Amino acid sequence: LWVGTWGDGLDELENGRFRAFHQSDGLPSEIVRCLYRDRAGTLWVGTDSGGLVRVKDGHFEVLGVREGLSAATVLSIVEDREGALWVGTEGGGLNRYADGHFTVYTTKDGLSDDTVLALYPDADGCLWIGTDGGGLSRWKDGHFTRFGRKEGLFDDVQYAILEDGRGNLWMSCSRGIFSVRRQDLEDFADKKSSSVASVLA
Repeated sequence: LWVGTWGDGLDELENGRFRAFHQSDGLPSEIVRCLYRDRAGTLWVGTDSGGLVRVKDGHFEVLGVREGLSAATVLSIVEDREGALWVGTEGGGLNRYADGHFTVYTTKDGLSDDTVLALYPDADGCLWIGTDGGGLSRWKDGHFTRFGRKEGLFDDVQYAILEDGRGNLWMSCSRGIFSVRRQDLEDFADKKSSSVASVLA
């Protein structure tokens, strides 16, 4: 079990014992914002002001701004079905990491906000992107679609995104937890409807 802390580095719990990792061990920041294990078993660590970290064979490989990451603070990490890593940052937009290179997407490319708090890749290959005030974005076939309060979303901030077994996306915000039918979002993106309906939990 890996545990990220706010100011005390990264902890590993194994066989009932904790082992702590700090900057003296090569971790670039003592503040860990998110953790993600990909399908190959690699642990990725998103830090505050220290960039993205790949944990491999007990060593920390830092992928920061010098390596092409758009911002030093990483808030969210997921892997898509093609094996590319998507990285949400504070103020630097969305990064796609594949074949050793970063591709950066920002509001200039259609992303709804440059601070990305949450990422959820669905089974159909769409990436759902929760932002800090810009609403929800969908990445599909190389294009972004934005959904906000104006379009019927309950809130323009999404801290987390999950899907249930009934076709609903559930999102948390500072005002509570709400759901939206994924088909409603798809219909809006395809211009089959002019709004979406949110249900507050």
